[in-house]
Amino acid sequence: MAKIPTVLHDHINGAYPDNIVQLATVLPNGYAQVTLRGSVVVYDDEHFGMWERGRGSTNEHLTDGTKATLFYRNMEIRDLLPRGGRGAILRRRRDSQIRPGL
Repeated sequence: MAKIPTVLHDHINGAYPDNIVQLATVLPNGYAQVTLRGSVVVYDDEHFGMWERGRGSTNEHLTDGTKATLFYRNMEIRDLLPRGGRGAILRRRRDSQIRPGL
């Protein structure tokens, strides 16, 4: 299971109302369900918790083993996170050139 970086715990726990966490799941019909969740908290290094009122289809489709993605964005702390590599989308055409450094 993925670890939630310790540096993010307090930020996620205090995200609402400025940086609301979004929960995304896939419905049985294949469509994505994305909902705003102001009650998301870090339960421990591998688990999130949230208050679910049980009134919508998100609750109906969340069961053990449901694949879900939580999206948290906070532009003020982006320098605290580890940086990955650099990517580029290249579209090859006969008349195009691929330049070093892209």
